[in-house]
Amino acid sequence: MKKIIIYFAALTLLVVSWNSFNLIRNDEESLRKKLLLNTPITSSFSEVEDYARKHDWKTVKIDKNSGFYDQRKNQCKIGKINTSGLCIVGKSYIEYDLGHYKDLMFFITSISAFYGFDENNNLIEIWVWKTTDSI
Repeated sequence: MKKIIIYFAALTLLVVSWNSFNLIRNDEESLRKKLLLNTPITSSFSEVEDYARKHDWKTVKIDKNSGFYDQRKNQCKIGKINTSGLCIVGKSYIEYDLGHYKDLMFFITSISAFYGFDENNNLIEIWVWKTTDSI
C-alpha cells in the first residue's frame, strides 16, 4: 500500500511539473507577453513569419486585405470599429495555431495567435485566443 501511495504521489508531482513548464498552458495574456518579447511591436511581417517557422507553428490564415476580428471584450483600443460593430485590428494579419492540450481527459484547449499589421506591414498587435471543446 505504501508503494502505491508513493507511486501516485510521484506521478502527481510529474504531471503538475509538466503542466507548469508547458508554455501554452499559461493564460492568454501571459502568452501574449511572451510572444511580444520575441516579436515586439513594429516587427516586420517577415520577422514574424520567420519566428513562427522556427517554432513549427501551423499557419491557419494570412489575410493581406483585412485586419483580424478582435473578440476580446472592451479591448478595441488599437482596432477600428467597422460598420457591423466589429473591432478590426490592422490592415493585414496572420493567424497561427500554437498547439493544444487536453484537460481532464474530456476537454481539449486549442491556442491561436493573431498578429495584426499596419499598412507598412509592421506589427501593431497580438491577440492570443484559447478555445476549449469537449471531445
